Amino acid sequence: MSRYERYGTRSLVYSKWHRFFLGDAEPMIDLDGVEYCSEKRCSKPLVLIETARDVGQKNKPTTVLRRLSESSGVLAICVLYTIADGINEEAGCPCDERSVHDECEHGITRFRVRRVWPSPNSLWTVMTPEQFRDRLREIRMHHIAAEHSTWEVTA
Repeated sequence: MSRYERYGTRSLVYSKWHRFFLGDAEPMIDLDGVEYCSEKRCSKPLVLIETARDVGQKNKPTTVLRRLSESSGVLAICVLYTIADGINEEAGCPCDERSVHDECEHGITRFRVRRVWPSPNSLWTVMTPEQFRDRLREIRMHHIAAEHSTWEVTA
């Protein structure tokens, strides 16, 4: 994703077209995120991510994401996030490209993260925003240190 929002809103045009014009005959999921390597024009996907607001749910279906991850050999995770009090869910925090506030939490107070693949039966891990950021950076740095190799399953 680009660093800054381009339009400030998400278009629902394609989503509604697909839901109502194609319906259940052509099922689809959206993929919420793909972390990738931008160094040396590598562009390899590093992590496939499914996100949802954390409302205390015990599970989030990720079967299609898991199968995509297995077939591509790319790590996949499910990320549930808790929105900070007072944050407008549609607008997010007040920061923009002209004004990023150092003290701002950027709207999220906590993450629950679990692997979808490999280790599809992993447990939820609670992380602070800083811990989750650091984990994503660790994955990227490992990839770069391994001379841009893809994710490898370790025992």
